[in-house]
Amino acid sequence: MAVNKETRKTLWWMLFVVIAAVITVFFLYPRYQHLRKKQQELKQRRDKLAELKMESERHRSKVNDLKYSKEAIERVAREKFDMARPGETVMIISEPERQKEK
Repeated sequence: MAVNKETRKTLWWMLFVVIAAVITVFFLYPRYQHLRKKQQELKQRRDKLAELKMESERHRSKVNDLKYSKEAIERVAREKFDMARPGETVMIISEPERQKEK
């Protein structure tokens, strides 16, 4: 079976295109995997940043309360430092220590 010159030329071009595609995939696929990994890391870091921003806002709110709210200052003084107003008696009730299980 004789293959004419045009068919042979087309087959060679198709072979060239297939080889070029395989080589391109061989070199680009690792770069694609690296890009995907970096995108996942970026998403994780953005999520962590959002979480830290929320935590920062909570702290900022607490600081603001302690600067401008007498009730907040009084609450901290009572809870953390066992302070009381003049004439009040502070009673500290501690929980009994739990017995260790044998």
